[in-house]
Amino acid sequence: HYVPPFSDVLNWKSFSVEVPVSEIPNLKNILASISPRQYIRMQRRVVQIRRHFE
Repeated sequence: HYVPPFSDVLNWKSFSVEVPVSEIPNLKNILASISPRQYIRMQRRVVQIRRHFE
């Protein structure tokens, strides 16, 4: 089981999409299923937390 870095302080699900290895063949469909509204929310969130990655 993979634990993302900074998971104790970051809610990864608020700005990322976790795709299990077994679902990689479906990646295009998984990403296409993200609504524009959800995509914008995730994008805004990643801008807010990017300081953790610098």
